[in-house]
Amino acid sequence: MLRSQTCWWAADGFFGAWEGSNPTDGCCAGNCTHVWHYAQGHARLFPELGRKMREQDFSTMAASGLLPHRHTNKSPAADGHFGTILNTYREHLCTTDNRWLQSQWPNVKKAMEWGIHHWDPDHDGYMQNIQHNTLDGAFTGCSSWIGTLYLSALEAAARMAETMGEPDTAAQYRKIRQSGKKLQNERLWNGEYYIQEVGKERAQDYLDGCHIDQILGEWWAGQVGIDPNYPPDRSRRAMESLLKHNFLADFHGQSLKPRQYCEVEDGGMKMITWPKNPQPIPGMKYGDEVMTGFEYGAAVTMMQNGMLREGLMVIKAIADRYDGRLRTEGVTNMKNGPWGYSGNPFGDDECGKYYGRSLSVWSALIALQGFVYDGPAGRIGFRPILNPEDHASFFTAAEGYGLYTQIRKANTLHASIHLAEGQLRLTEVSLGLAEGAEAKAVDLKLDGKPLASSPKTKDAAVHVLLSRPVILKAGQQLEMQVDVKSA
Repeated sequence: MLRSQTCWWAADGFFGAWEGSNPTDGCCAGNCTHVWHYAQGHARLFPELGRKMREQDFSTMAASGLLPHRHTNKSPAADGHFGTILNTYREHLCTTDNRWLQSQWPNVKKAMEWGIHHWDPDHDGYMQNIQHNTLDGAFTGCSSWIGTLYLSALEAAARMAETMGEPDTAAQYRKIRQSGKKLQNERLWNGEYYIQEVGKERAQDYLDGCHIDQILGEWWAGQVGIDPNYPPDRSRRAMESLLKHNFLADFHGQSLKPRQYCEVEDGGMKMITWPKNPQPIPGMKYGDEVMTGFEYGAAVTMMQNGMLREGLMVIKAIADRYDGRLRTEGVTNMKNGPWGYSGNPFGDDECGKYYGRSLSVWSALIALQGFVYDGPAGRIGFRPILNPEDHASFFTAAEGYGLYTQIRKANTLHASIHLAEGQLRLTEVSLGLAEGAEAKAVDLKLDGKPLASSPKTKDAAVHVLLSRPVILKAGQQLEMQVDVKSA
């Protein structure tokens, strides 16, 4: 994606990002917040790039706090607006101190305040007014889709406010969030999945549709260590319903309009289905489409809610569509004429090839390794859900990257953090334990030399506080041996 025509770096330092690439030019005006807020890979691999994109986003902000959803226009998109705030919190976590956040906090606060006043005039966490969004339409009222993004953004902003020494601001945001959690769960849960409640006027509403992004804010929360907005049992049920109603092994007899991004023989997940009532008209015009950037997020949301095999199945279905076969027949949905569904394993197709939203796939790594990271605080953690008995995975941090491994047995957990490049400052390491287990003793060594620490067990994890900060250098390895008392 970053090496394709989708992105470019101008001589004056501006980093440009189309939504995707057409055969002759970029697709859609650049740096679109409601597309790029899904993307995780670029900012985790290159934290400086993530920070640059946020600085550029805020440089286009109106004096009121309105964030344009493209650098080339003046109008907002609700999902892009709150996604930018969540992006900013991620960028802060991927730094080494609070200086960058201090430079951006006035912008974050202004944007958060504008978003509250504009979309939630009652300040109760239940959105109103018209909301433009990434499906190139607008709806009114409140949905769990943008509603959860709003609630997660409130908590992210509250955490940043606390870091900046503004506890009253943090309390204000959390009061709104708490009210929103209650109201949204009371009014948007239909017993099977989460929906949209229409506002005072009809627009391009999806109403009681089963939406692929119905708990997108929960996906975001899991990526940056925010507690859930909705009850876990409901979130899981919603994801089970999404799999039941939206995932198909093939699309024979199905509408794939207005734009077709898979062949009828392929499997995949539709954007929106309407199991209970007819599809509303007017409605979301991309509801019948299949797009990987959304599918990755939905698959990972399943994983975050205890549906590991199901989430991996959805990702496998995407990989089967993008297996390298050259596909050039039959798709003519772009303004430039014949477009062609390529099947390129490095070029997920949406509105253009090498589409930015598909960088959401990085979220699968975060979820599968149970990665938590706070660079300024020096905290790192791993709670793998994939092969926890014998796990190995790549990780990135503010100034380096490396390999995490663990071997978990009935009474022991052996883990290691090997730093391949850069450096990694640590004050605390947390490791996931089996349900009900408790750490009896922890032995820490850096390149074979013992380190003093104090462990405590909390929330099915052992949190190891180092007696003094440690900086791992490239080639060094931190080893942890945990004696475990099983449940």
